[in-house]
Amino acid sequence: AVVSTQSTGFPDGDVNWETVPALKMEDLVSDLEQLMENSQLDIIIVEGHLVLNYPPLLRLLHLRIFVKVERELAWTRRLTREYDPPDGPGYFEEVVWPGYQKIVEEVRETVGDVKWLEASDPEVCYQDVEGIIRDVMTSARM
Repeated sequence: AVVSTQSTGFPDGDVNWETVPALKMEDLVSDLEQLMENSQLDIIIVEGHLVLNYPPLLRLLHLRIFVKVERELAWTRRLTREYDPPDGPGYFEEVVWPGYQKIVEEVRETVGDVKWLEASDPEVCYQDVEGIIRDVMTSARM
């Protein structure tokens, strides 16, 4: 679930969903803590481009992977998705991409022990993530 009061300043009232305050991160932390406490799962994957920008969540993450995407791939992916409400004119160029660049910069500057991967070749990226998870699972069993 998401909620936001942060406007982009666009005349049509688009909301900036590319920021941590746009998401219910406290609920995510609470739900994750409950899941970790009450389950027998070996691995839980928390996915999203903003999860490493929320310090209370970082303390729960044993492994941090950031899959970087180039602008053209991000734009292409954005075009294939449907949003409600739909993006207004200029939203990607003025909000999404600059917001993403800011997120990457903040993670690089403030979050330690991040494994950086590139999304340019999805198959290679998938194999990299699978290998990282396999290594973590193997070392956890030792």
